[in-house]
Amino acid sequence: GAPEVWDTEEVTSKKDFGLIVHAILAKVNSTSDLTPALNQFMNEGVIDLPEKKSLQLKLEKIINHKELKEFYSTEGIIKTEAEIILPTGEVYRPDRVVIGSGKTSVIDYKTGIRLDKHIKQIKKYAELLNEMGYQGIEQYLVYIDDESIVKVGH
Repeated sequence: GAPEVWDTEEVTSKKDFGLIVHAILAKVNSTSDLTPALNQFMNEGVIDLPEKKSLQLKLEKIINHKELKEFYSTEGIIKTEAEIILPTGEVYRPDRVVIGSGKTSVIDYKTGIRLDKHIKQIKKYAELLNEMGYQGIEQYLVYIDDESIVKVGH
């Protein structure tokens, strides 16, 4: 077969962007965690300086967004990429769940275009959280590429 190192450059730039964004945001409990998380990824060689700068701008817009910034404050219990395992063995992993007083917010990050299946997926998360006893569940899809937020209806 082809050698392992075969045109990985362009593959990495496109394919891993979503994974990198998810991995960085998983380390961000509050806004002050963003820079250290980005520095760590740069020190580990996952991203370079230009990528770090553009990710910083993009992700700052998201975590400071008026509809989202409460989810990156230090109040409430924050779970990033927590697994919900069903009796059937199926595993669900919402990107971010914020448990506050009287409401629970589930947030899923997406790179790329909007798809109907994203709405189905987040509704499934909400349904599972509801079954686990969480109340007042709000659902947000966050599209990283165009920094837009879709609040999914109850």
